[in-house]
Amino acid sequence: MDFGLGKLAEKAILPRVANQIAPILAEQLPKLRTLSATKLRDDQFFSAYVTQPAWLAVVSASSGLTKLYPSLEPKFAVLMRHLRDELVVFEGESVSLVDDLPNKLPAAIVSGLSKK
Repeated sequence: MDFGLGKLAEKAILPRVANQIAPILAEQLPKLRTLSATKLRDDQFFSAYVTQPAWLAVVSASSGLTKLYPSLEPKFAVLMRHLRDELVVFEGESVSLVDDLPNKLPAAIVSGLSKK
């Protein structure tokens, strides 16, 4: 993720960003278990019914993080698809989340934000 600060500064910022948004996303991700696997795999549905509400939650609860790091918004959809791929378990039409989600979430956020 390019915050316009250079690669070293960016590497230092990503864990901080992840730690700030992890609790917000930890509240949002369990809602995925109520949806079908087919719907979650559909990128348009996922964007409208998962990514957009999660983004609004981050904006409203992050105490200005999104204004401090404006490049977070364009990367958020990529991040959310990465979290879906890394943290959601699909078994047929059943959806669950990985074990130990709270501990795995910050690293998955850093990894997702690092994607180009």
